[in-house]
Amino acid sequence: MRKVKDIKKYIWNSILIGGILTLLSFFTPAFYVNLYQVEEYFWMWGLHYGDITGYGSAFAFIPLEEPSRYMIPIFLAGLFPALLLLISSIMLIVIAIGIRNGKRDLKYYGNRSIGWGITLILASVIFIVSISITMNSFIEYLFYEYLDGFTLDIWDVYNPGFAVIGPFIGAIIAIIGGIAIKTIKPREKPIRIQELKKFIATMPEENKIVSFKYCPECGQELFHKEGKFCSSCGYELKI
Repeated sequence: MRKVKDIKKYIWNSILIGGILTLLSFFTPAFYVNLYQVEEYFWMWGLHYGDITGYGSAFAFIPLEEPSRYMIPIFLAGLFPALLLLISSIMLIVIAIGIRNGKRDLKYYGNRSIGWGITLILASVIFIVSISITMNSFIEYLFYEYLDGFTLDIWDVYNPGFAVIGPFIGAIIAIIGGIAIKTIKPREKPIRIQELKKFIATMPEENKIVSFKYCPECGQELFHKEGKFCSSCGYELKI
């Protein structure tokens, strides 16, 4: 059975996975349809691929397509959430690397992981709501003569892509990692903090520049030798 300290030492992997998963989803279609002779893929940030049997296939940028009064709103509906997803995924990766290198207090990174995870969820919800409104208007425009008063929703025609599903998964993983970092307490070696401080104070100055295994301020076990700060109390380590 793994020790608690091992769990906390490698918990940064969950945040890294959440960030990478979200970053990958950014480059995948947000919704698509593959039905009969029609194949279409829409990316959140404005790329569109269409293939109609007998008419050929092509990639296009959504704002440049017609009718512009429908396509531009569809593009704008996905642009802001796409930027949020991209920034959030990058920040989660940076946070994971920071935790791995022990550059800052773990509680600080735990809060940031939870915050960016929530941002991912909000961005996905914003996209789903806004794209439903804009695409429903476009679908109504295309099939107005055939609907005869019947309402056709985007998800009745298109399937959600990984760009819609992936951020939710990545956000949950990142939030769980952030909560774990904040709540799981690493195992501490039975040591008298005052005695440790006294011992260090009596050391020659040139011997103090060493890689401590335990924080000289609070006694917590240090996970990364290259860390500049104690992950518990924030004490600056002279390494």
